[in-house]
This record gives sequence, structure tokens and C-alpha cells, in this order.
Amino acid sequence: MPDSRARARLTDIPALGHPQSASRTSERQPYMKANRWAKTIALLVLLALALFGRKVLNFWSEWLWFGSLGYQSVYATQLTAKISVGLLVGLLFLGIVYGNLVLARRFSPGALRPLGTNVIYLRAHPYLERYLYAVLGAVCFAAALVVGRTAAGQWATILRYFYSQPFGLKDPVFGKDVSFFIFKWPFLQWTYQQVMLALVMAFMGCLGLYLASSAISVINKRLYVAPVVRAHGAVLLALLFFAKAWGYVLQAYGVLFSLRSVAYGAGYADLHATLPALRLLTVLAVIGGVLLLISVRLSAAKLLAYTVGAMVVVSLLAGSVFPTFVQKYLVEPNELDRERPYLERTIQFTQFAYDLTRTDARHHEAGEALTPEVLADNEVTLHSIRLWDHRPLLSTYRQVQEIRSYYEFLDVDYDRYYVDGEYRQVTLSAREFSRQKLNPTARTWVNEHLKFTHGYGVCMSPVNEVTSEGLPQLWVKNIPPASQVGASLALERPELYYGESDASYCLVKTKEPEFDYPRGDDNVTCKYQGTGGVNVGSYVRRLAFASRFNDLKLMMTRQLTGESRILLRRNLLECVNALAPFLRYDNDPYIVVAEGRLWWILDAYTTAARFPYSEPFDAGGMNYLRNSVKVVIDPYNGTTTFYVVDPQDRVIQTYRKIFPQLFTDFDKMPASLRPHLRYPLDLLSVQADKYATYHMTNPETFYNKEDLWHLPSEIYQGEDKRRQAPQQMTPYYVVMKLPGMSREEFVLMIPFCPANKDNLIAWMCARCDPEGYGELIVFKFPKDKLLYGPMQIEARVDQNTTISEQLTLWSQKGSDVLRGNLLVIPIANSLVYVEPLYLQAEVGRMPELKQVIAAFEEQIVMAPSLDGALNQLFGLETPADIRAGAAMTPEVHQLIEQASDLLKSAQGNATRDWAAYAKDMGQLEKALQKLRDHEAGETANEAQTGTTD
Repeated sequence: MPDSRARARLTDIPALGHPQSASRTSERQPYMKANRWAKTIALLVLLALALFGRKVLNFWSEWLWFGSLGYQSVYATQLTAKISVGLLVGLLFLGIVYGNLVLARRFSPGALRPLGTNVIYLRAHPYLERYLYAVLGAVCFAAALVVGRTAAGQWATILRYFYSQPFGLKDPVFGKDVSFFIFKWPFLQWTYQQVMLALVMAFMGCLGLYLASSAISVINKRLYVAPVVRAHGAVLLALLFFAKAWGYVLQAYGVLFSLRSVAYGAGYADLHATLPALRLLTVLAVIGGVLLLISVRLSAAKLLAYTVGAMVVVSLLAGSVFPTFVQKYLVEPNELDRERPYLERTIQFTQFAYDLTRTDARHHEAGEALTPEVLADNEVTLHSIRLWDHRPLLSTYRQVQEIRSYYEFLDVDYDRYYVDGEYRQVTLSAREFSRQKLNPTARTWVNEHLKFTHGYGVCMSPVNEVTSEGLPQLWVKNIPPASQVGASLALERPELYYGESDASYCLVKTKEPEFDYPRGDDNVTCKYQGTGGVNVGSYVRRLAFASRFNDLKLMMTRQLTGESRILLRRNLLECVNALAPFLRYDNDPYIVVAEGRLWWILDAYTTAARFPYSEPFDAGGMNYLRNSVKVVIDPYNGTTTFYVVDPQDRVIQTYRKIFPQLFTDFDKMPASLRPHLRYPLDLLSVQADKYATYHMTNPETFYNKEDLWHLPSEIYQGEDKRRQAPQQMTPYYVVMKLPGMSREEFVLMIPFCPANKDNLIAWMCARCDPEGYGELIVFKFPKDKLLYGPMQIEARVDQNTTISEQLTLWSQKGSDVLRGNLLVIPIANSLVYVEPLYLQAEVGRMPELKQVIAAFEEQIVMAPSLDGALNQLFGLETPADIRAGAAMTPEVHQLIEQASDLLKSAQGNATRDWAAYAKDMGQLEKALQKLRDHEAGETANEAQTGTTD
């Protein structure tokens, strides 16, 4: 004691020579603690920035982009839903799994026993025992993060569940509204999967802990389970059984989408074998769960074993054996009688799902003669027949109107305009900028992001006009775009900052003048005058976008000002998929000229994969389709508006409840754009494919496929002249007068052929003009009349000696012969067939329209122009065009054969005998000159005869 007190007193005495050292030390301690805390906080902040800084910046840039389009509420809804779902599911998973593991550890009788002999493991084992809860918590937390992040991707499924709108149509098996299967059932299935995952993980984790702590062990060759462990395990297994019972209930709804029957959906075997078995499994699972709970107090091991065994047996039988037996021995011997009511359901629900119930089926008495009066009444239809196929026309546009190498035409669209008071169908294509086509030495950062920022104007031509050189007659052309047909197509704002190209971001309103368009040897520059994009005047915003694009130059450039803006997501599909990823988009946005500027219009579809009894239309199982939205994008400002054109669609009603700020009523669309809306080609393709089967409403006819149709094929000979493989026809736009109508209109149509036949049986059209937009009409031909289908006309073209020899001669001259779309054009109660022919040099790749093949009934003619072909076809006059059915004189036939032989000889000598090659080419020129002289003589004789008459 004295010594300790002495030591205590000595410690109170200041050190000799440093009387203030103790006080200084006490003063430094708070400072040192604060310094350590500051360093720790700074380190944590730096660590957080390293881990999450870029994600925060990317989130902010996304927030700014949505805000620039006026859709921040849409992004907020998506983000809130993702975070809420991820947190809720993650926390529930963590609570279930970690909570059960904590209980399991507390119920365990002793310490964890080593499970291995590894030296490192043995050394770590004591620490594992000491920090077991922390380790378990960390593992469960990591698993919960993965589960929560995965669950966040189901945000749309959950929102659809809570905002679903009823269809007013009930399924015939369970009596539930169709909306239950489209909106609610997917959510319930997903919820069941999450519950099962959490329970299985909890059970497996607890089992592992009990084994490690000897709570479950083998003693004297007998399994020992502690009573409390048995109770815990029984409760977990009971919960699994109850969850499985719920799973069987949900699985039972799936019979509505069965593929076992002769038609899609639940059939006799599904409802009389599979469904009862699933209901029995549900009862057995509930019984098993109850027995497990009883086993906590009473011994029910045998009953439980019997129940589990029964579940296994019934599950095996229900899966395939029993339904297969019923299908093979009860259904197939009497299939039509057994399946009749289910065939009716499939027909009814498939027609509803693809909006085919409103189809207007009419009879079309085709095969009648076309009198001069009928021809005069349909003159606009005849002279509006499309000659320019979009495939060769795209190559021609690229050759004659791209102007500079860095411009590109990506697609050709069809539309209609009033020009000089006439309703005309046109083709047009946007001239977009392609950074890939810049000269490699010019692909600098400044050029790609500041200088070359936009495309310029469009190219437009009528579908039925051709120049003397075989090229399209351009109505809007050149740079700057000039209208050849008046002010209605003049462009005051031709710049294209947004389009179909894969354009990267660009910076506008910078110190660097933008390239506008070339003029002679100089370039015209401009400065962006719009409001599109996001302001990047501040360094913080530049940092956010530099991080987003991983581009430090965006941060370091000195070309930006306080007004500078960044335009991003300039590809149309990329933009709309970011705004509304739950819609399905057409692959063909089309450009429109209106109000002196350009607009993009894009069709958007609502789809579903769980419409009862409806046959899917794609590999993804989608079996419901509506074109409920038209998206209009301003190519200058990027403004994007989603107009609802089908407000009765329950799917779009559901999305409007979720995102009230995203969608706009159709009546608010600018009046100048409504006349340019088109019925989507992709939509009619799907509807026509389904209608080919589901127009048969009689179950017996449907079962026997007595009146099955298919879409016809045609020959399209592309740039590879050796390939002429048939390809399925796609719907095509025409301006025509529908039978029974008083005026021409813009329609999308497609013909049908009977199954395994090539003759025509019907044709379907969708009206596109505002007065009747969206109406589907099917014209059925008499079944007792033979009407040639496209492949039959193609075969007759190939069999025609005059046409085939002419095609062969062109091909031998080193040109590719391109056969365009074969169009079937209904005229009153008759059909006219038209197929354009193009010639393309192997080097220039600029197709020219050279001949038009036309057919009517038994006649097939070929002429250099549509008017010439129609004049020959209907005997209005006899021009100098080549008549395909006319006989050639022996002299002409001999000259053609001579020219063909000389060409082959010249080709053979070209690489080995130049003298022989020159001789052959000279003789070939003489033969061709004789052919030209003969044609000129015939033309003069016909002209003289016409004068005399």
C-alpha cells in the first residue's frame, strides 16, 4: 500500500525541466482524437466515392436527361419502384434466412465442431466460433444484396399488379378476368419463387449449423435429433409444404397455356387429367404441412411418409403419364367431339387477342372484264401503282443524293401527300450523318462531337414516276433541300440531330461552329438554335457526363460555354426504350414533312404473354398485341411524345395509371401529322398470319383445316443474280379505290393463298387515312374461280420466251437484273399484277428502272413504262414497247442468239486471247446495232400506220 501510494504521488509530480508537459499532453488529446476521426471520415468518403461515385454521377446524368424531355416523374417512378422492391425483398430475405440461422445457433447444444483437418481452418476455427453471428450476418447480407438487386428488375411486374385494369372478359375455366393472368398471375408466380428461395436457403443453412454443432448426429448407428431442433425443422418444412401447395394452385392456372391439345390452350386432357391431379397435389401438400406441425407434439412420422410418397407418385403421374394416357386413349379416338368446346375457345380468344374480331369480311367477285368505263373510274389507282421497290431505290438514293461520303440514307419509307391537289404516294428517306463514313484522318474528337453534329434534309420521289434515264423523279432533293413541287414540301428546318443512325453524343452551342452543309468548295456552318439536350455549362455537369461516357476530353475541352448543351441518346429506338422500356417498338420509324420541318413517327405496341387460349406469335410467347401508341419525335430538339391512339386497350390503361405524365391523348397530336399516320406493316403481318388460320370459326372446319390459308411467296432477285429463291410476301402500301368506295385512299394490303396452293383466295387490307384508320377488311374470292397468285404469275413470267430471253441477255451483258415486289392490285372486280425490273451495273451499284411487267387474266406484257404496259394490257393503244406475248420474227430471234453466243465467246477469250476478244466484241457491237436498227424500223412503221389510221 505505501509503495502504491508513493508511486501514485510520484506520477502526479511534473517531470523535471518540463513543468508544463502534462498539461500540454492533456490539451493535445482532444485534438489528436478529432484528427483521427477526420482522417477516418475522409478515408470513408474517399472509399465511398471510389465505390459509388461513378454510379451517383451516372444517376444524376440520367435524371438530367429525363428532365430535359419533361419526364422526370417517369424516371422517379421507375427508380422508386426499383429501390422499394429491392429493399423490401432483400430485407425480407435477410430476416427469414438470418433469423432462422440465429435461432438454429441458439438451439444448438454445443460449440461448432471442426469439419476438417486443414491447418489454416483449424487455426481459424476459434475465431469463427467467436464471431459466428457476424460471419453469418455478412454472408446473409451479401446474399440479400444479390436477391434484392435481382428483384429490383421486376419493378414493372409489381407495378402492373397494383395498377391492373380489368378487360371485362373472363376465362372459361376459372372464371377470372383476363387481367388476372396478364397482370396478377406473373407477380404471384414471382412472389412464390422468392418465398421458396428464402425458405430453402433458411432450411439448408439451419441444417448445416445443426450438423456442425452435433444437434443432429448419429449415435450407436441411430440418428439423434434434439427435440428443439426437430421442432424447428418441422416448422420450416411445414412452411415449405404450404408454399408448395400455393405453387400448385398457381401452376393450375398454367393449363390455360398448354400445348398438349390440337389447338393452343387447355384441352380435354388438361382439364380432366392435369388439373385434377394438381388440385390433389395441393391438398396433399397442405396435409403434409399440417402433419409436420402435428409431429412437433405427436409422432406422425408414418402418416407424413405416406403423404410425401403420395405426393411423389401423384406428381409423376400428373406430369406426363396420366395426361398422356387420357390424350392418347380417350381424346384421340374421338378428338373432334372431345375438343370441340376448347377449339371454340381458342378461336374466340385468339381473335380477341389480335384484334381480329372487328375484321369486316366481304365477298369480292373477281375475274370480271375491265371495260373502258371501269378503267376510267379507277384511273388514279392504275397510275398510282408503285414502281419503286424500297430495296433498289435505297441504292439509287445513295448514289445520286448522299452528296458527300459522310451522309447516309439508312431506310426508305412510304407515305402520301397532297401535291398540286392530287393524292400521291411517295417514297422518302432521311439524309443522316454517319461518323463511321468520315475519312479516318478526320475522325477526331472535335469533328465527331462538336463539328459534325447532324444530318440534313430528305430525299423524296413519287412511287410511279421515272426519268428517261430510269431514275426516280425527285421532288425534294439536294443540299439545302429544294422542293420541285411547290411550298407544301419546302423545309425551313431540315437539320436532323436525332434519327435511325447510331450517332454518339454531340455538344452544341459551343465555341466551335457546327458544319451545316457543303456548298461548292466551302462549307456552311451554323449554331444550334433549339432547346434539346442537357445544359453542361457547369463543371459538375460536365463531370457527370464525362463519367457517363468515360470520356475525359468532355471535361477538359475549352470549347464549351455556359450555354453549351449535350445531346445524347440520339438513336430513336435507344431513346424510346429508355423512356418506356415496357412497350414494344416497330423496327421502322418513318420520316414526315409537315409545317416546314421534319418529324419522326414510330409505332409502339402493347404486348402480353399470358392471354388465355391465345396462340403466341413469336418465340417469346407473346400472344396479345395492340398498336396503342404513336410516338412522335422532333429530330431537331429531340422532344418525344407518346400519343395514345387506342384508349380502350386495357394494357395501355394500366400503364397510364402507372405513368400518368408519360402519355398524351391522341386529340392533342398536331393536325398536320394525323394524315401521315400509317397502319404498321409489322402489325398487319402478325394479324394476317393469324387470320390465315383463325378466320375459320367453325370448330369442325378449324379442326380439319379445310379452309387454311397462307401468305403467298414471290421471286425477288437481288444483287446476286444467281439466286432467285422464293420469299414470303410482306404487306405493301398502295393508293387505291377499295371496292365499293368512292375515292382513292392509302391502304396496307396483303393477299392470301389456300394451303399448299399458289392461287389467290382472298386479300386483307388495313385502311390508313384518318376517316377509316385501323379498319380491317378481308375480301374473299369465289372458291370456284381460278385467280392467279404471285408465284403463278412469276412462273408465267419465267416461261414467257420473250421476257426470259431479254432477262438472260441483260444478265450476260454484265448487269444484275433486280426483280422488285410483285404487286397484286385489285381494280373493281378484277386483279392486275405489276412487277418492276431494274438493271444494276456490277460496279456502279445504281439500279435503274428499265421495264415493267404487267399481267391481267391470261395476258402478260413487258414495256419500258407503266403506261406502256397498261396500254398494251388493256388494248387502249399499241405503243412501241415490247409486248411479252407478241411473237418475235425469226430475224430478231437469230440476232439475239448470235449476240448471246458472241458475248459468251468474248468472256472466254478475255483472259487468254486479246485479239479474239476484240474480234468478238466488234461482231457483238454489229449484232446489237442490227437489233437497234430493227427496233427503230418497227417503231417507224407503227408510227406511220398510226398516222394513216
